Amino acid sequence: MKTSNPFLLKGYKSKELFCDRETELKRLCENIENGIVGMKIAKKACLELLERNEPTFLQYKELLTTSQWKYLIAIAKENTVEQLSAKSFLMKHSIGTPTDSQRLKQSLLDKDLILETVTKEQTFYQVSDVFFSRWLEKEFS
Repeated sequence: MKTSNPFLLKGYKSKELFCDRETELKRLCENIENGIVGMKIAKKACLELLERNEPTFLQYKELLTTSQWKYLIAIAKENTVEQLSAKSFLMKHSIGTPTDSQRLKQSLLDKDLILETVTKEQTFYQVSDVFFSRWLEKEFS
């Protein structure tokens, strides 16, 4: 599987595709586990990480149509979505028709910006990068 998205939640490829967050996150997790830092400091570190990555996150907006950007924000706000064409999801986020949703879903899947997870019980969608998703939630809530 060839990926072009540097913010993958699953399917980790390399340090280069993780924008050097690997070392920082490993250190932060070790410090939490060893009791060196508490959750307050960990949350602050995560917020700082979001701020440092904001220019990269904003570049995505320039690469997407307004509809794609709005759709991505809607998915981030929900965290996970089982039915992207469900009437409740479409109406809540003013997406449009189920056909519009299908087209938007496919375009964001093709760009590796959303992830489709299939289990025995269900299929659900979420923003591929958890940090990008949290940033979208924070900025557009």
